[in-house]
Amino acid sequence: MKSTKIEIHESFTDPVIDTYESRKVGDLYVELPVYKRGNIEHVVETVRRNAEKYYKDVGDVKAFGVLQSALEKWSDRNYEKRRTAVPLLSQVTGFSEENLEIFGLDSLTEFDVKEMENIKYLVKELLQTKKYDKFHPVENKGYIRAYGQPKIKKHREPEIITHILAGNVVGPPWLSVALGPAGKSGQIIKLPSEDISMLYFLDTLGEIDSEFRKTIAIGYYPGGAKDVEEVLFKYSDIVNAMGSDETIMAVEKELKRANKKAVLFSHPNKIGAAIIWPGYEAPEIGELVAWGSSAMDTNACFSPMNIYIQKDKIEKFAKYVAEHLDKIAKFIPPKKSLPVAISVRKYKLETLRRKLTDEDVKIIEDINGEWTVIVDKSNPYLTPTCQERTIVLKPFNDPKDVIKYLEPLGKHLQTIGLAIEEKELIKYSDKLGQIGVTNIHVPGAEYVLKGWEPHDGIFPSVEIELSDNLRWLAVNFQDPDEEMGKALERKRRYVPR
Repeated sequence: MKSTKIEIHESFTDPVIDTYESRKVGDLYVELPVYKRGNIEHVVETVRRNAEKYYKDVGDVKAFGVLQSALEKWSDRNYEKRRTAVPLLSQVTGFSEENLEIFGLDSLTEFDVKEMENIKYLVKELLQTKKYDKFHPVENKGYIRAYGQPKIKKHREPEIITHILAGNVVGPPWLSVALGPAGKSGQIIKLPSEDISMLYFLDTLGEIDSEFRKTIAIGYYPGGAKDVEEVLFKYSDIVNAMGSDETIMAVEKELKRANKKAVLFSHPNKIGAAIIWPGYEAPEIGELVAWGSSAMDTNACFSPMNIYIQKDKIEKFAKYVAEHLDKIAKFIPPKKSLPVAISVRKYKLETLRRKLTDEDVKIIEDINGEWTVIVDKSNPYLTPTCQERTIVLKPFNDPKDVIKYLEPLGKHLQTIGLAIEEKELIKYSDKLGQIGVTNIHVPGAEYVLKGWEPHDGIFPSVEIELSDNLRWLAVNFQDPDEEMGKALERKRRYVPR
């Protein structure tokens, strides 16, 4: 019987791993480095030795500089590796090339690696002086404060940090590599099954500094492969895990069995929303809401799925949002696949059934299914959607009421896009922080991450040294109107008004 030869579309190597396999990722066949029971112990020990030597001879400052240089390269559309990678990543992930370019890569220009490291000094000062429970300005950038009762536990210096990556977005997960220099540690990265973008980014690190690259191993193994994880977790000091709630629970269970002393940075499913303060129901704010909802097709933890607005303005505002979702889709096409179409159709059918018996439910949709705006004046409580540029507008009579609508899912909250008067900013942000929100941006800038912000309520550069048992909140701006002006300017560079 004649065998069929598989066409390999892309091949990757790793300086530490010597085992490779071809896998289908999205629509492509890719040759990847892989972790096996037979090589994982050697990989961990080699990375540990390489990191020990690198940070002793060169230091963390150089490593942070290498990371920043790599991010700057990838934020340049003329960078040859980016031009090669984007079309392939589009086939792998399903995101349109334009979505990857704008929301995944161009936004890297606003991330400063030094800020990620330097924020730890302010956080540690606030812990020491017991001023963590008040809003504190971060230079001229925004504010931070914490919630909960502090319980300080110092950690041993990590030799190995393991990353379990999620594949729902491209770009932001790359920033986790900064944990290595922050802890002067070796790093083991597990690729997700649906994304290969981190391999490209690490290739760039190798171009800039091949010795730093050798402090990191990246490869694939099937999720839940106990023969690999048992050894990997045994030697890991920190496991930085991203993924579904089920993935995080499985990692936590295996980690407790393999290494009770290891520290888990847990990043499970999160949900975002936007809140439009009375007086901000302008067409321009609708434009920003549409922009923020289009980023990564509403698949990210920061994506606003529910939009809260004053009840008597909701239907007019929905038309603004729909108009701009339609314009954006013409410039930045959404994902097109059978699973996406089925998911969206199922969600719409459920909504249509409600609409038949509830006049307070309305649907505005694109004829080709590229976006959907649902007005739900019947149920104001936060509810997840099917993602895929499907958003639900929900009513309030008083913005204070939104707090109780969000609170039942408080532990799942991450980013809120907030259009608000400056005089109300701190007081209202405090109420959001109390129920679980960890990041506050303006609408349309939810995807723009700053180096000094916490990730799901923790500052990784701090948590490497100690756990504080607190949940941190960052408001990543100070003047809402000024910040929304910047967000509009950023959006209109890509899609005209």
